[in-house]
Amino acid sequence: MFKLIPFDHQVWHGMLIYKPDQVQDLAKTYEKYLKSQNDPKAVAAIIMGCLPPTFDPVLTLIAYYEGSEEDGKRIFQPFFDIKPVVNRTSTKTFYELVPFSDILRFTYRTLLWMPWLTHLEGDT
Repeated sequence: MFKLIPFDHQVWHGMLIYKPDQVQDLAKTYEKYLKSQNDPKAVAAIIMGCLPPTFDPVLTLIAYYEGSEEDGKRIFQPFFDIKPVVNRTSTKTFYELVPFSDILRFTYRTLLWMPWLTHLEGDT
């Protein structure tokens, strides 16, 4: 049996987009995030894609934090430090975010596990 509970507080979420030449910095930052992150309210994933109209390849960090923008940005600060070219993060209530669930389902289905990201040439 499931029990529904009210969820009327804010969530901070969105995308940080990087150029392909930032792959090593992004991978190293993501690896450190995975090893050190222990807040169950924070989730992140990296996807690769090509955005119109030029369809140039980009790297995208999908970030989600169940809490304030201030706390979300603090937890994900290392990803801001490597200078994303686009910041599409915002704060919404969870109910405002729900219409995006179809996009999130597509994102999770297309997420590729890329073990080479954590074993870059020259790393020790």
